[in-house]
Amino acid sequence: MDQVYNDFLQLMLNARHDDKQSDYFTIGDLKEFKNRGLNNSEVKENAVTFFVAGYDTTANTLAFACYCLATNHDVQDKCLEEIDNIFHGERPQFEDLSKLEYLDRFFNEVLRLYASAVRIQRGGKQGITVKGVYIPKDVDISVPLYALHRNPTYWPDPEKFDPDRFTEENKAKRPDYAFIPFGVGPRICIGMRLAVMEVKMALVFLLQNFSFSPCSKTEIPIELETGGLIRAKNGIPLKINNREKP
Repeated sequence: MDQVYNDFLQLMLNARHDDKQSDYFTIGDLKEFKNRGLNNSEVKENAVTFFVAGYDTTANTLAFACYCLATNHDVQDKCLEEIDNIFHGERPQFEDLSKLEYLDRFFNEVLRLYASAVRIQRGGKQGITVKGVYIPKDVDISVPLYALHRNPTYWPDPEKFDPDRFTEENKAKRPDYAFIPFGVGPRICIGMRLAVMEVKMALVFLLQNFSFSPCSKTEIPIELETGGLIRAKNGIPLKINNREKP
């Protein structure tokens, strides 16, 4: 495991110096990195947190994404068309993910309905009054994401799956904090960018090779169970078909 940790640490350090000729860091670089407040052990521990904490949540989100594709064939067709037009059957590269505008809207709509966290929690550093209600210092405040993301004030017909909620025009019609699947502010999920990249890369690969449709055991609507995370109570059985590459 130490080799894995050190490889990840090496990548992080290299990324900070990608404008230099050398691909590897020097002793001076390492001293600079340590002076920023994290030692090697702390970086290793955070790297492990990225993968351990992100494994179940990412897999869960990907499963819900496949369910949404299977139960919304018009949306699936648009995702397929965009992916085929951009990649032409070739292996996706990270820098190309930003070109997938419709897939991004699709992914955000999946997160709106099936954000992994049921709620996020914050502790106030000072007392504050919100709409006439005083909240004392150090009182924990819980934000129910499931309810927020289905609030009809911000999301008309909230149970309908509609990626076009996330066009620039529609996003401008609602408050920024109406959609916070990874939290917000200084305590936003540290693994957000990694999770988004993982799911999008997986979706591109899957849709290049397969299409999804409901089967006799697919629940529509799906029954959810909520604990620490939102999950499908009875799993997500789907029919998966091979597709011909363009």
